[in-house]
Amino acid sequence: MPTSHGTIAITARGDGSRWYGRISISLEMAQQISIKEGDRVSARFTEEGIIIYADENGRIKIPAAKGKNDKKHAFEAATTTLGLKEVKLSQQAVGTEVVDDTILIRVPSEYLAGDNPKKRKPRKKAIKSVQPQQKREIYPAFTQHRVFGSAAAIVTEANRSGKKVRPMNLQEIIDLLIKDGQDVKVLGPRFFKLNGQSVTPSDLADTANKISGCTDQDRIILVMD
Repeated sequence: MPTSHGTIAITARGDGSRWYGRISISLEMAQQISIKEGDRVSARFTEEGIIIYADENGRIKIPAAKGKNDKKHAFEAATTTLGLKEVKLSQQAVGTEVVDDTILIRVPSEYLAGDNPKKRKPRKKAIKSVQPQQKREIYPAFTQHRVFGSAAAIVTEANRSGKKVRPMNLQEIIDLLIKDGQDVKVLGPRFFKLNGQSVTPSDLADTANKISGCTDQDRIILVMD
């Protein structure tokens, strides 16, 4: 029997008022987009199916991969989050592929909710805790260019969540740091020194967020060319 790279199921809890989708992706496929146990991801739906992508602010946390011969990461999310219909579906294998640093899960169209899935009502407690965000000045060092693939998915999901992300490529982040007076040395395609310390591209992006006064609602994201 051929190895299945992904599965999906839809189930209801309690009195049937809460519906969930359960998705599993193979360990091999997760490694292809550099996600692992403990990482956070987000999901969005398209006409082709569900797209899973790395997102440090995502609602879904990747659990440990399980299985003897065919290890998979399996997780659950509300059907409203995944864009699925509230209809029973037993666990079944589905077509799964990597597309531009995302995982596309090809869900049968009859189980997709379409363009207008039922939106989850915000909890009253959450509404009370929302405070007006103080505007912060951010370095306008990035270029207003179009983004594609996983970057576009992250921007779209952020907008839906009321957040703002600012895509910048590696060179733009380096220029921003240098403008701020940081000492940046390029030692290789993915290896740098920042103020004498060895760092990765992600470290550079984190520092750019700090010096720019970014918050969880307004962040710079690194877009690799």
